[in-house]
Amino acid sequence: MSVAIFTGAGGLVGAEAMRFLAGKSLDVVGIAAGAVFNMGGGRAANCSVLEAFALTKALTGRPMRRGYQPESRAGDHTWWISDTRRFQAHCPGWRLTRGIPDMIQEIHDEAASRAEAA
Repeated sequence: MSVAIFTGAGGLVGAEAMRFLAGKSLDVVGIAAGAVFNMGGGRAANCSVLEAFALTKALTGRPMRRGYQPESRAGDHTWWISDTRRFQAHCPGWRLTRGIPDMIQEIHDEAASRAEAA
């Protein structure tokens, strides 16, 4: 059985990649067994924390509670954009189907659904 591993912080982007591959033989799309792709999102699926806060406020009508410390924590990076070109080269038919506002809406809807169920 062929297996491809998708890693990175962009869970929704990785999930889209997995949906694209669902039901396809990895041999057909040219992915070797055990191949690893960083699916953290690429430039099209990234925003700053402040941008995410603004989108969330626009969605909910409420500001996010937040604080700020000028010192970075050890290991923090200012900005990280994953390079998804390797996956796109193997799967030229794959494209993101949702933008950041869509993804934030999906996160909001899931959180609301869980809150209702609790």
